[in-house]
Amino acid sequence: MYGYRNDHNMQTWKSKDEAKEAFYRWQTGNTGCGLVDASQRELVLTGYTSNRARQNVASYLAKRLYIDWRLGAEWYDYAFSYPFDMINLTFFLGMNKI
Repeated sequence: MYGYRNDHNMQTWKSKDEAKEAFYRWQTGNTGCGLVDASQRELVLTGYTSNRARQNVASYLAKRLYIDWRLGAEWYDYAFSYPFDMINLTFFLGMNKI
C-alpha cells in the first residue's frame, strides 16, 4: 500500500502501517466522524448504504484520509450485498477527479 499522505501536510506520505490503520478504522466505522462511521457500520451490518452516504464516505477516504480511492472501491465491491456496478464506482472516481 503506497501513496498515502499525512493529514496535516499533503507533501508528507503516511507510512504503510499508518495507512493500514487508517483504512482499517475507515472500514470498521471507527474514524471518529459520526456520519462516516454510521454509514460504514450500516454497510457491514446490512450489506447496503445509501448513495449519499457512499458519496460522503468516499470523499472522506480520498480527501481527508488521503487513501487511494481504489481501495475503497474494492472494499465496497466486497461488502455490498448486490453487485458493485459502474454507477457505484463513480462515487469513488468522482472523489479522485478522474
